[in-house]
Amino acid sequence: MPDAHKNFAYSTVATAPSPAASGTSLVVAAGDGAKFPTPPFNVTVWPIGVIPLTTNAEIARCTAISTDTLTLTRAQEGSSARTVIIGDQVAATITAKTLTDVEQLLAYGGDYAAGNYVDGQIVVYNGIAYLCTQPTSVAPTAWPGGVSPPAAPFTIPYGTSLPASPTDGQLAILVDSLTAPTYQWKFRYNLGHTGDAYKWEFVGGSHAFAAGSTTATPTSATWIDAGGPSMTLPRSGIYDVHWGCAYAYIATDNAYSVCMGIKTASLANPTTPWYCNSAVPAPASHRWTLETVAGLAKAQYNLPGATGTGNVIQPWMAVSPIRVA
Repeated sequence: MPDAHKNFAYSTVATAPSPAASGTSLVVAAGDGAKFPTPPFNVTVWPIGVIPLTTNAEIARCTAISTDTLTLTRAQEGSSARTVIIGDQVAATITAKTLTDVEQLLAYGGDYAAGNYVDGQIVVYNGIAYLCTQPTSVAPTAWPGGVSPPAAPFTIPYGTSLPASPTDGQLAILVDSLTAPTYQWKFRYNLGHTGDAYKWEFVGGSHAFAAGSTTATPTSATWIDAGGPSMTLPRSGIYDVHWGCAYAYIATDNAYSVCMGIKTASLANPTTPWYCNSAVPAPASHRWTLETVAGLAKAQYNLPGATGTGNVIQPWMAVSPIRVA
């Protein structure tokens, strides 16, 4: 514990120690004993009429006070015992120990960890710095009536699923893999959303992209998967699906158009098909906004109401959520 202090703790020697250079008590001027703090504390003793120097002053430790009598341990803090005489000055001055006590009292301990702490130690807990005011082994808490810190450092959940019990305004990042994600979708939970059950609203992230592996060549009104692409939608919700290809065209005269659509786990056939009826190869793309349950979403192709051959070359699909459950 650091020493106690008092302002203007000063007096003069009324009765010198005996022997003067080694005695362990002295008496200060009558009534001045009350000017000094509660022992223990250090005092400086030096001659009247001069300033204290290493050559003329001594630091002693006062271990007890009885009225005006100070009990001393001599020659402290590297000082030398001197011959103390009546009339010398005595004061509880600021010494090296005074400052060292302060430095040790306010000791930064870094992040809080379970253990024992003493007065003056400073730790950081949940992003807030705390000063220990008495020996303790419990975790830091705010002063009564003060602002309580958050229960844990602020983090955004990151994983292959969204939190099961979200709170209004909570953020979360959904990925398809923790080690090598192909997309990272950031959501905000909107408790006040009405109209459907999809309260996780998409607020940022890239499209999930999938490329087809082969050329699709539909020859009838039967929907085919050949050429792809496809991807698994992680949650039920409303999605933005953008499909495209390097080029698409009708390869035979009796084929009126080649048709593209997106098939999901909710649909028996692709939703709102899109048609290309050009005989000249050209890039093609289309965009759908669709509601579906979680599961496989894939591009499919056919030739509606005709036979012949259509060609869809290097198809691709880019998907991003709008709202999910």
